[in-house]
Amino acid sequence: MKKRECLAGAMACVGAVVGAGFASCREVNQCSPLYGMYGWWLIALAVAAMVGLMMLCMRRSSASACWCQLYAGQPSWQGNCAKACTLGMMGITAGAMISAAGHMVALVWPSGFAYGVGMIGTALLAYAAGYGRMRVLSWVSGLLTMLLFLAILASLGVTPVGEQVVTQVPCSFWRLVWAAVRALAYGAMNVTLAIGVVCRCGCYTRRGMSRTCALFGFLLIGLLFVLSLIHI
Repeated sequence: MKKRECLAGAMACVGAVVGAGFASCREVNQCSPLYGMYGWWLIALAVAAMVGLMMLCMRRSSASACWCQLYAGQPSWQGNCAKACTLGMMGITAGAMISAAGHMVALVWPSGFAYGVGMIGTALLAYAAGYGRMRVLSWVSGLLTMLLFLAILASLGVTPVGEQVVTQVPCSFWRLVWAAVRALAYGAMNVTLAIGVVCRCGCYTRRGMSRTCALFGFLLIGLLFVLSLIHI
């Protein structure tokens, strides 16, 4: 399998995972400053969980490239409950993101129709991207990721207004265990939200799936490392 296809799939998955909390550094802010040096392995644990779950989902969905295939062979009630939970999480997140897009359009276009146009336009673009080619989705994801990277680098030279006080929590054993559980849950949540894009990579070969997941892990670790520089 061509390496370009694996990179395209990895970039598409990165775009599906990176959201408002990631771009605003809120997620990194919950690990690096609070847990000190332990924040690094918590970040690595979350990324490892995402990579492992992505590999399982890709192999489970196989050539069907449909996330509903993940529940094939299970009891109907169990599969239906899992689908309902997945759709519920997707619906809540999509509603929040579409509403945020409407606000962003309203900020740059002072019109009474701006909010509605932003919401409808975002929903249509999301629908087109979901049923479009992976290559197009990867290009959009790569462009937005590069813009995020440049914005982070630009913010490094900005002098903060006032002093920011960050209280580091005492790192007892059970507190670190709870932090590890939260990191695993965070990774599982991100894979659930990106499950549609992830399963579309299930049509790759076994080697292609492994390459895609490995590239995804390296790209995400790189972004998280750059984000963490803000707190150094």
